[in-house]
Amino acid sequence: MKTVRRSGVLVMTGLLAACQSEPLPELFTLPTFELVDQEGQRFGTEQLTGEVWIATFIFTTCPTVCETLTRRTRQLQERLDARALEARIVTFTVDPEQDSPDVLKAYAARHRADLARWQFLTGPKDACETSSSAGSSSRWRSTSPTMTPP
Repeated sequence: MKTVRRSGVLVMTGLLAACQSEPLPELFTLPTFELVDQEGQRFGTEQLTGEVWIATFIFTTCPTVCETLTRRTRQLQERLDARALEARIVTFTVDPEQDSPDVLKAYAARHRADLARWQFLTGPKDACETSSSAGSSSRWRSTSPTMTPP
């Protein structure tokens, strides 16, 4: 649940940052990562260098907050488009064993994601765990039987 809450904070921070006219401060450096996107293409920090981007963390079988987070992220995408703001959206899976590129592509289509702006990433479990915990020492924790961590 903390990962999902952190994702909401990142989305809001990204939205506010996209509205800024002065350079953004660098708060911390993310570890280098390389995963694969919904097309099965390599995607990582190299493609994001120098970009303003917003990170969210989901898993496609999540029965609760992930759907809400993804809907709100789509609304953010629409607002960025309406204002012609340059910002990327990157959604990381926290369940790479289930969320293959094909599964993420179907999820993206269902949520009308603009894949020119919004990437959905998966990869080896250890690489996904490193990416999802970057910048924070908290890890996925849940006591809800419907929110079993992947």
